[in-house]
Amino acid sequence: MIKWSQVCLFQIETLPITNMQHEHKQQFYTDGYVVMRNAVSKDLVTKARRLINCDIGKGFSEQQAKENRSRSWCTGLQGNAHITNLFNASDAYTLACELIGKRLKHQHGAQIALRFPGDSCTKMGFQPVTWWNTGWHIDGFHSPDNGVPKVCPQFML
Repeated sequence: MIKWSQVCLFQIETLPITNMQHEHKQQFYTDGYVVMRNAVSKDLVTKARRLINCDIGKGFSEQQAKENRSRSWCTGLQGNAHITNLFNASDAYTLACELIGKRLKHQHGAQIALRFPGDSCTKMGFQPVTWWNTGWHIDGFHSPDNGVPKVCPQFML
């Protein structure tokens, strides 16, 4: 029989160790985010980018492009190891564990949210649209193209 104290010790002993500074943790708790440069290696990024570019190179219809902009691109790649390893096999995983304070589950899928040159620009050239600075959003809320119903029970609190 395993005692709770043994489980706690095991979890503490197996947490990843990083050199995250106290200032980084403080920024995360205060601002809700922290920038950790080079947490994902160039090799992992190159492998994922190559896979995504190959998939996009196959082409897509205008309707697919409209749906992909509001959902996810490269849906067949979302569970590919080259995509999930951007988190699972990088320092981003270790840093996230340290910020949260416990070991996190490895991810089995990811949204591939691409933006292209000219997105959010006017038809008059590369001038930003008037609403460019209001482009933030919360995933899971309805919009005309994202497939989320207007009334979604999970958000009715």
